[in-house]
Amino acid sequence: MRQLRAMVDVAEGQQALAAVARALDEHGLKRVLVDQRGTGAQREDVREQFWGWMVEPGRLDAIALVLDSELAGVEANMTAISRHLKLRAFTDRLEAEQWVRRTVPGRQTGFFGKLD
Repeated sequence: MRQLRAMVDVAEGQQALAAVARALDEHGLKRVLVDQRGTGAQREDVREQFWGWMVEPGRLDAIALVLDSELAGVEANMTAISRHLKLRAFTDRLEAEQWVRRTVPGRQTGFFGKLD
């Protein structure tokens, strides 16, 4: 598991996404759970950078987001639909883990978020 927090700017976001990509590649992961609870609101340009990274062809098979509110989840789910991503947002981490593990059987899942 890797610790995430709200990124200050696009440069910091790029560094964080590069670190996540390296971790995923090192372990051959194509499914990921991102726990963004308590990270605070992202700047719009950083949020767009995150979405752009996720839609790169071949990057990920499934993404589960754990967010602070149902409303944030609805927004994330609608954005995912519009970008043709296999992404689902949750407010419950256990539900998110169960969904992402079922999504593509036989693949390992990476977890990124607040350390418990």
